[in-house]
This record gives sequence, structure tokens and C-alpha cells, in this order.
Amino acid sequence: MRGEVQPYVGARPFHAEDRRVFFGRDQETRDLVGLLISSRAVLLHSKSGIGKTSLLNAGLIPQLEEEGFQILPITRVYQPNVTMPPDGDIRNIFVFNALTGFSPSTATASSFTRSTFQEYLSMYPRTRDKSRDNVPLTMIFDRFEELFTSYPERWQDRRGFFEQIGAALEGNRLLRVLFCMSEEYLGEFDQHVSRLPGRSLTRFRLERLNRQTALACIREPLKETGTSYAPGVAEKLVTDLATVQIKTADGVSKFVGEFVEPSQLQFVCFTLWNSLPPTTTEITESQLEAYGDVDRSLSSFYEEVIARTAQATGINEGTLRRWLESTLITENDSRALIFRGHQHTASLPNEVIDELERQHFIRVELRGGERWYELSHDRFIQPIKESNRKWLLHFSGTEARLVQLEAQAAAWHAHGRDIATLLKDSELEEMNAFISRGGRDIRYSDTVAAFLNASAIQNQRQRSRRLRLTIAWVALSMLLVFTLLLIVAGQQRQIHTLKQLQQQHDSR
Repeated sequence: MRGEVQPYVGARPFHAEDRRVFFGRDQETRDLVGLLISSRAVLLHSKSGIGKTSLLNAGLIPQLEEEGFQILPITRVYQPNVTMPPDGDIRNIFVFNALTGFSPSTATASSFTRSTFQEYLSMYPRTRDKSRDNVPLTMIFDRFEELFTSYPERWQDRRGFFEQIGAALEGNRLLRVLFCMSEEYLGEFDQHVSRLPGRSLTRFRLERLNRQTALACIREPLKETGTSYAPGVAEKLVTDLATVQIKTADGVSKFVGEFVEPSQLQFVCFTLWNSLPPTTTEITESQLEAYGDVDRSLSSFYEEVIARTAQATGINEGTLRRWLESTLITENDSRALIFRGHQHTASLPNEVIDELERQHFIRVELRGGERWYELSHDRFIQPIKESNRKWLLHFSGTEARLVQLEAQAAAWHAHGRDIATLLKDSELEEMNAFISRGGRDIRYSDTVAAFLNASAIQNQRQRSRRLRLTIAWVALSMLLVFTLLLIVAGQQRQIHTLKQLQQQHDSR
């Protein structure tokens, strides 16, 4: 049975086929179904990484289908894999993307460039029920915050998108619309609510897992496996997952918090399950300590995030590791908050930042309309540092030195190209010699090239300054010597004059 059932999904969201192992959200599922029966537009919101997509896939949609709802495929207003027609051909970029998501395999993207929601729904094949003419039709928009984060040059299309949703709701009394988004963007969303029927909508906030629901997420998926937790073991795992580390004046303190991060729970349990001997029927405390240590599991999760991000974006693994440690962790081992730039965030391309956010490794915080990032949880701090330390030990001296150079360059860039972080003359000479010895085998980033160039320029400036100071000192010294010589010469003349006067006096 162990080989046939996978009770935990790991780092990815739950899919529809994972419904049998999806637990801890029964009440939320029932509440949302009730809201969509009674309300025409519903907003599901939460903090990032709480599990909205999993709730949709494995909880809400299967339950809606049982209630007789017809559901269009979940869509997004941003479609990164769609080949875009020329911008001039697209009436509304967000509507275009949403319609493309509804029909990914039945139509080409170009057929939706001028379409509206009403036009699309009027042609959509409807399901009929014997007891009624039509069944409710539901549109679900996942990651709806993308309406406010993507295509900033098409900001006017946001208003048109809501106007089209409002028109579709007015034209079809059986239509239901569910928006799912991170609550950091509620302020932007509220600006458009007046364009919906009744100038309002129903809201539902998805909370994090509390300790009781987290316990269900750990225990319940094992019922079909023939394996269970020994008494107290699942409770200990929940306590470990809820533990928060904070930096104080006396060092690092730990306390058990109120909530558990769903993504961390799934990955730790996934790691534990796949590490158990095949014949295991009861998970003991010793096995939990051996295979389910939270920090070790989070370290493994971190390493997977690094590998997936490097593969998806092409960024150098060493550069990414050192950036995360030097930029997102402070000197006091706490989470740092960094500002998102137009194209780069603290020297890292925004496509890399977006990938880290997609994997729930970092989270976004909205401040004054601007996006800021930090690690999704304090518990990642020590696993990052320990994993980076072990990773660096695997390298040869040349590779380790290059990783160190990349880290120095990234820190220089992250601190606003502070000249205090540049290489000194002797360090630069040593580094250039190291690169020369490596020949063609040495490959470094553009940031390192800029760092070395800036170091060379700064050192040249300092040498020039020292030379100017030396010349000035020599000139001043010569002037002082010349002045002293003049003074001495003057004194000698005075003495000679006095002697002549004395001789003249004596001769009289």
C-alpha cells in the first residue's frame, strides 16, 4: 500500500485528483459553496501562500460540481505562455488572457482579441438539468492580483475588465464569478467594486491553518495507507511546525505560534513519508526526529527552490544562494525587507523574484502602492545559512573563490554600490591574479565585471589622490626648506652687517 498511495503533495498546490488527501478545509469549502449559491460575485482573499489554489482545485470545485454547478476552467488575467498578437489587435489585454485561459485547447489566442465576456458566454455550450432549464455557470479567476501587477502600460484596461464582468453578470442571472487574490491588493480591487451589479460583492477571507486543522492535515491523509502516527507524534510535528524563532538581545528565542504554514506542512510531511522504510506501519518519534526534522526538511525545500529557480530563469545557483543570504537576512539573523525595482530587485532580475514568489519562498508586502519582499517565514533563515555553508564546502578552491567573489559583488550592488565594499588594491591584485590563473575556465557575471572595474577605478583614484598628496607634501616641504634658507641667509646678512658696523666703530 505504501507504494500505491502518496498522502502528501509536497511543495506544489493540490490538484483535483488529490481530493482524497485534501483535509483541514472542510468548513471553508462549505462556506464558499454557500456564498456562491447565494451571491453572484465573491472575493476569496488571504495572505500569500495560504493555499487558495489548493482549496479551489481539491475542495471548492469538486463540491460545486456535486451541487450541479457548471464550471469554466480556472483562468488568470495574465497568461505567460500565450503568444501575444500585436497589441493594437487586443481590445482588452486582461479579458483576452482570461478568455484564452477558458479555452486553452479549443481555440487559438487570436480568436479572442476583440471578444467580450458576454460574447464568449453566449456561445459557450451549456449544461442542462432535467429539473431546470440551465444550471449555474461559474467563472473563477485565480491569482487575480495579477490584474494590478502585470501590464502597467495597459492600466486603463482594468476598468474595462470590471465593466465587462458587470455586463456579463447583468446579462446572465445564473452566472457566478469568483475572484481569488492575495489580500495585499485589496485596496486596488476596492476601486473597481462599484462597476459590479449592486456596487458590492461578498468577501471571504481564508485564514492560515490553526493547530487543530494542521493536525487533521497530518493525520487524515494516512487513513488509506495502512500507516499511522504513534500517540503524540503528530502533535509534536504540529508544535515543531508552529514554532517561531525571533532574535532578541539575549540571542535567538523560540515560541510556539498560533498558525502553521500549509506549504511547510506539506513539504515536511512529504519528506518524512518518502524517507520511511517501506514496511512502516507506525511513525514513531525517533523516525520523526530522523526524517521529519523541520529545519532539515526546510533546508531540502530551499535546495529544491534554488534548483527550480535556476532552471526556470538561468540564474547562477551560487549567485542566487549568496543573494538570498546576504540580501534577505540581516546581520542579526532576522528577515530583511527589500524594495522591488522596475527591472531589478536588489540587483536580481525581477523574473527571478517572481519565480521565488511563485514557489512561496518569498512573500510580497504592499506599502504605499509599492511592492516589498521578504522571506515567507523566519524558519528559513537558519536552513538557508546551513545549506549554503554545506554547498560551498563541496567546491574546489577555485570554485569557492569565485562564489565568494560573486557574493562580494552582489553585496556591493545590493548596498547601492557603496565604495566601502569595493576591493582594496592588494585584494584586487590578488583577485586579478586568481582570474588570470583560471584562464578560460573562469566565468563570472556582469555584476562581478562591474564590481572589479569599479574597484580598479576607485583604487586608481585613491592612488592619484595619494600621489597628489605626496606631490603637495614635497612641494610644501621644499617651500619650507627654501623659506628656512632665506631666513638663515637673512640672519647671516644681518650678522655680517653688524660686524662691519662694529669694525667701523672700533677703527674710530
